[in-house]
Amino acid sequence: MTRAHASIIRETVTEYDSMSTTSALERLLAQGRIRQATLRLVDLGYPPSAPHDISISDALSDQRSER
Repeated sequence: MTRAHASIIRETVTEYDSMSTTSALERLLAQGRIRQATLRLVDLGYPPSAPHDISISDALSDQRSER
């Protein structure tokens, strides 16, 4: 086994050990893969409604008939 392989194995084992004591969110945050929210989703309010050319029921019915 080369030193590079040993280093990779050591890092993997260390990462695995730390996984047992931290939450998934904490790990993602530590890796820089996510960031903390700057506002609450509730503050955004509802999205603006958009007119639909076809109702959901009609769209589902069309999909069923295509099968």
